[in-house]
Amino acid sequence: MHRAVLLTIFWLLAATSALASDYERVTPDRLKEWLQQGSRVLIVDLQPNDEFQERHFKGSAWVGPDPDKDRNSSARLAQFRKKAIRLQGKVVIVSRDGGDDAHQAAMRLSRRGIDRKRIFILDGGIDSAGQGQGCDCCRPGKDNNRKNVTQAFP
Repeated sequence: MHRAVLLTIFWLLAATSALASDYERVTPDRLKEWLQQGSRVLIVDLQPNDEFQERHFKGSAWVGPDPDKDRNSSARLAQFRKKAIRLQGKVVIVSRDGGDDAHQAAMRLSRRGIDRKRIFILDGGIDSAGQGQGCDCCRPGKDNNRKNVTQAFP
């Protein structure tokens, strides 16, 4: 009996730790609210370049996939991190599906000085936003003027 109680406590503590280590998720609708309210929101996009060119949030900073493996993506994420520290605000990480790649980027940013309370992962990624969630102001779409994307973070 004593052993069963200890095992139960151990599993509860382990589950609580796992939940605490996860980053908060934001829905496309909530992101829309933040943008409409004028909240400072910095969006980093992890999609491959061809997918980013096809659909992304206006003003997002393209980093590219696999910043842990790709030197160029890593450098872009480091540059974004510096701007995010300087500008403050919420940091929303957008990937194709909001999965492991977004979580890895979130961990990398928090390990390098961005408060994890400021870091959010777009729930379901760009795919969920493209399924009619959110509104026109934050729905993915073509932005052929690349300057708009890079100028969002002077």
